[in-house]
Amino acid sequence: MSDLLQPAATGVALGAMYALCGVAFVIVHNVTGVINFATGEYVMIGAMVATTAVAAGLPLPVVF
Repeated sequence: MSDLLQPAATGVALGAMYALCGVAFVIVHNVTGVINFATGEYVMIGAMVATTAVAAGLPLPVVF
């Protein structure tokens, strides 16, 4: 059973990230009427900052 739990949790986490990116695209498009492809780059900047902060020694709750 534990062999199925880790891939399922990973799939839920990835699905949540894709859903958040999709919601961001929809909100920006509904507000401005323009498709903004820079939304993915904002997500990547957040991920890189979080990775750098964890590598620098900050605890994970502080990074969140």
